[in-house]
Amino acid sequence: QIYNNALYTLEDYKLNTFDISDYNNISLVSEVYMNGWFGGVLETTFIQKEYLFIGATDGMHIISIQNEFNPSYLSSFIHATGCDPVVVNGNTAYITVRGGSLCGSIEDQINVIDVSDISNPVEHSTYFLSSPYGLGVRNQSLYVCNDEGIHVFDVQNPNQIVLMNSYPANIKDVIPLDSHLIGVGENVIYQFNYVNDFEL
Repeated sequence: QIYNNALYTLEDYKLNTFDISDYNNISLVSEVYMNGWFGGVLETTFIQKEYLFIGATDGMHIISIQNEFNPSYLSSFIHATGCDPVVVNGNTAYITVRGGSLCGSIEDQINVIDVSDISNPVEHSTYFLSSPYGLGVRNQSLYVCNDEGIHVFDVQNPNQIVLMNSYPANIKDVIPLDSHLIGVGENVIYQFNYVNDFEL
């Protein structure tokens, strides 16, 4: 993820920060071993405003990047061990948590998290969905991939998200653009038009 002149990359337990202000001379400016703050393996990143949201096997962790080259830990939402992408829209974060195999023993689910108090994220609700993978959010629609395809949720009420549509496709991640939805599978990229609020 890029924020201003900083590029953030993850290793298993480490957040790296690079200065990319000069593209011909990119330099590593900090390495933060985050297992001193929490114990999960770091997996995904999402930036909103001056905050970096990290999905890890033990939960979602929020990092302040107000000082872009000196990221600092703010807070966490912790769950049992599971594979864990995260996206954020406004005051709400969405996490897919997948158990089984190397991901852990937690029951497969979508967690909806209130991040209006960035220092104290709390759970709005949980929706159980088998084998969830990548996800994306646009307006009041949440797109979640699993072994069956893409599931489209109405998330206007974060305390009770509602499944509106499902589309069969071999897709593990989605990127919601303003104009259309990109789905990423194994050696294939799909593009979907938005038809109505919860239709592709």
